[in-house]
Amino acid sequence: MSCIVKSVVFDFEGTLVGFQWRLAEAEAELRQAFVAQGHAAAGNYAEMWNAAAEAAVPQGRLAALRQTLLSPL
Repeated sequence: MSCIVKSVVFDFEGTLVGFQWRLAEAEAELRQAFVAQGHAAAGNYAEMWNAAAEAAVPQGRLAALRQTLLSPL
């Protein structure tokens, strides 16, 4: 099985997830944001993003997903 990598996301010490080394709190905040958008909140934050993006792209909602995750809760 092969897979074409379309993008890679690097989180440089809190650029995407501001956690100041409190990863459990940051993941809890992300889970809340994903659930608020109707997405699954299983797995780590990379797995949550992948699942949400996979669902959002065909619906044309990827930009909305990104904006929601960048906005404070």
